[in-house]
Amino acid sequence: MKAIVAFDDTGSDHLTASRTLERNRKTYVAVVMRTKHARRLSDHFKRMQTRIKKEFGSFELHFVDIVNGNGDWKEVDFESRIKLFEDICSTFPNIEVPCFVQTWSPNHYEKNKMVPENLPDFEVFDKTNYEHFAFYVSLLKSVKYVCSEKWVPAKFICDEGMRKAGSKIEMKLLQNITKSSAIHFESSSENVYLQIADLAAYIYNRHQNFAVKENKGPIDKRIIIAAQNLGFKYSDTEVVTGQPDDIDVELYDFVTTMKHSSVHG
Repeated sequence: MKAIVAFDDTGSDHLTASRTLERNRKTYVAVVMRTKHARRLSDHFKRMQTRIKKEFGSFELHFVDIVNGNGDWKEVDFESRIKLFEDICSTFPNIEVPCFVQTWSPNHYEKNKMVPENLPDFEVFDKTNYEHFAFYVSLLKSVKYVCSEKWVPAKFICDEGMRKAGSKIEMKLLQNITKSSAIHFESSSENVYLQIADLAAYIYNRHQNFAVKENKGPIDKRIIIAAQNLGFKYSDTEVVTGQPDDIDVELYDFVTTMKHSSVHG
């Protein structure tokens, strides 16, 4: 096996002032880890898990919960949680990690002048379901990449959600790309590579929400500054970065519109 491709989803239903960021959307992020890099990333996250167990308990490494104080993290004080997040980012291995992203919403079909029923079949996925659309296109992008880099065979894993942990979906698309011709669904609590994908998806969504947020607080800025140490490279999309105080909804809409025009004409 030459690469591991791990998928996680993210999204938001918050209403913003953005003209381009849909309120009801789903994003899938495919994180492509070459085997030699996957080991270093895995070791880093396992060290973080050991630290978490020692300091807090057997808590899952799920970043929206850590930052927001949800679930097991509810009783952990804010400064301890944000400091942990900053430490995870600051000690992230010096590795560039390709990520392939697709965001889709019910409105995207019409905005892109698509009739979903007229699209080519997505094998076992529903092309009229915007969540399936987002996943399938991110899958296509990641398959194209591992083939171009000759990182095959690769293993494809996805956080449970569309399917239960322990299940798999066999696809013609993955024949000769993987040993099993399948995507495997697992629990992120049991798979360190899905925890890495969880961080990549969380950061991508956080960048989007930060850019269009009208009143940015100190916590927002600390997260964005900490994320600058991460090696995730979001291909085929645009992450609006820069000095936190210079990022706003107008800049976000301008950059994403220009990116869309350059790709689609």
